[in-house]
Amino acid sequence: MLAWWKGSSEYDPATGLPKGTSSDSKTKSDDYTRLVWKSATKVGFGVDGSWAVAWICGVPAKPTVTETKANVPSTGCTTTTTSPAGKYDSCFNKMMLDALNKIRKDHVTDSIVLDEAVVSTLDAAVAKSTRGWSD
Repeated sequence: MLAWWKGSSEYDPATGLPKGTSSDSKTKSDDYTRLVWKSATKVGFGVDGSWAVAWICGVPAKPTVTETKANVPSTGCTTTTTSPAGKYDSCFNKMMLDALNKIRKDHVTDSIVLDEAVVSTLDAAVAKSTRGWSD
């Protein structure tokens, strides 16, 4: 999911199109738009060893620009945050923390906060280990 989320850097919310013209830019942009598509209401996950696949339902196979602009919200969030601990993807981490804390609240457990040092270390390690197949 992190690789999908990082595709936000290839999506231009003003045009509803990928920022670049390469097939790689289009793939990354498409992955991101599927992840945040407003009208999508269902998802399924499959796991095999270290691979996880998400199938998000309700996203057209080839959406028009008009459909994309209507269904892909602008996050208004700077993707990369630099802290004393290093750089990390603040938008993705906020999204995941909010989801985790909702689950914790449902189970009557206190909320937790991000540890920027851990986040920066993990972000760098994931980027290094996935280079080649997610870029």
